[in-house]
Amino acid sequence: MKVVFILALVGYVSAKAPLYNTDHDTAIPDEYIVVLRSNVTDHERAVHMEKVNGIVKNSDLAHSRVKHEFSIGDLAGYSIIAPRSVVELLQESPDVEFIEANQIVKGHSGHESSEKYREMNETEEKCHVQRMAGWNLVRINQRMLNIDGRFSYKGSSDGTGVTVYIMDSGINTEHVEFEGRASWGVDFVDDPSPLTDKNGHGTHVAALIGGKTFGVAKKVDLVAVRTMNHNSSGKTDMSVGASRSPTLNAAIAAAANASMIFVVSAGNDQTDACNKSPASAEAAITVAAINAVDKFSSTFSNYGPCVDILAPGEDIQSAWINSNYSVMSLTGTSQAAPHVTGVIARYLSFFRDATGTINPEAVRNWVVGMSSKDMVQEIPDEATPNKLLFLDCY
Repeated sequence: MKVVFILALVGYVSAKAPLYNTDHDTAIPDEYIVVLRSNVTDHERAVHMEKVNGIVKNSDLAHSRVKHEFSIGDLAGYSIIAPRSVVELLQESPDVEFIEANQIVKGHSGHESSEKYREMNETEEKCHVQRMAGWNLVRINQRMLNIDGRFSYKGSSDGTGVTVYIMDSGINTEHVEFEGRASWGVDFVDDPSPLTDKNGHGTHVAALIGGKTFGVAKKVDLVAVRTMNHNSSGKTDMSVGASRSPTLNAAIAAAANASMIFVVSAGNDQTDACNKSPASAEAAITVAAINAVDKFSSTFSNYGPCVDILAPGEDIQSAWINSNYSVMSLTGTSQAAPHVTGVIARYLSFFRDATGTINPEAVRNWVVGMSSKDMVQEIPDEATPNKLLFLDCY
């Protein structure tokens, strides 16, 4: 039976599909992502999957299986646990575009500090003004560096009607910062646990996007997509990892073609973001970090031409998981990216056209075009754009 499946799958001799990232430290043994050619029909895909299931079931690796199937616009494929012999066979299939080793996910946050909780909002003229706001919110609200504790926004552009999906360690949906606007979507962590955030990274990021005190878009809806465990690491079927991933970059491109917007952190390796994924994805908006005195976060932040914009990323206070009121300060490009996400959520709640359609490239152009130019010092690479996130009281 095994031989029949093998012969049927290969069919005829074709160019061998490339195999990526098997030699990286983050590669997970015997786990792969298979991306199908864009011209494979639904029927051909169904036939292919039937044959693959048969091959995997009869392989020499006891726990071999097809884990997930995915389809994002024109991008379709599946993830498998299988020995290398099966992968080499799949490389010969005319249905396969390429195969990539699955990899470990890491969160891009660093230092921690004290816990406390506060909020002071008031209405002033046509803008809502939050006093005693964190330096990060104040900085993106001003063209010049002047940390006066004021963050202003209009209620008509507070993120209402916009949903953000956060691929991270989950969200403590009961935290008071979220006011019932946070919910659970999908859990991709292999060791299932109750739907809560046991790490804190995801909760911190979510509140920077849409928390009532710490958030940029204070009424946005937030959905947790758990891809990292309590150690701030994990494995996903989009192969998020330290290295450049053609699978992830292609997935983001396909999602952008389906009017989805991806905002990603540049990474914390002090290297060229173009060598990393998802930071290198052309369809993503990639964010590097600055500190409170308008200097590039050169002790950790990635840089280079794949960076689109800069945002605050050092000593950023946001919600935490010790209680439903707890707060923590973290540092990292994972803290910079949520500011951009929040600004985009505000943009969409106010400027989305009457048809409700979204053009990701137009959104990117707007965000970058609105940025404050040449404000940041000590950028380590001339190819890194000196463009600091900005949004006035819209």
